[in-house]
Amino acid sequence: GPFRRLLAELNAARDRPPVTCVVSDLIMGFSMDAAKELGLPYVQLWTASTISYLGYRHYRLLIDRGIAPLKDMKQLTDGYLDMPVEDVPGLRSMRLRDFPTFIRT
Repeated sequence: GPFRRLLAELNAARDRPPVTCVVSDLIMGFSMDAAKELGLPYVQLWTASTISYLGYRHYRLLIDRGIAPLKDMKQLTDGYLDMPVEDVPGLRSMRLRDFPTFIRT
């Protein structure tokens, strides 16, 4: 893709130092693929909020416990989102509404 081509062009230039590693946001998976293809080490960062990370990290747990996704639109207004989610590691007594909104769908 375009990012891989850019890295290859930068490394082919004789008038500048080569690219020696790739540091990118985790959401930019193409950067990891490009680094692998070119044999470059890479590091992916999570630049979104911690709660977003924890929401993604523990989403399967919420599904397995039947907490997410919401069953119907009524749960948006009937107090369901105010339920404390007691068994998510590191998030004791956090309410369901405090999780990122993607868990509702």
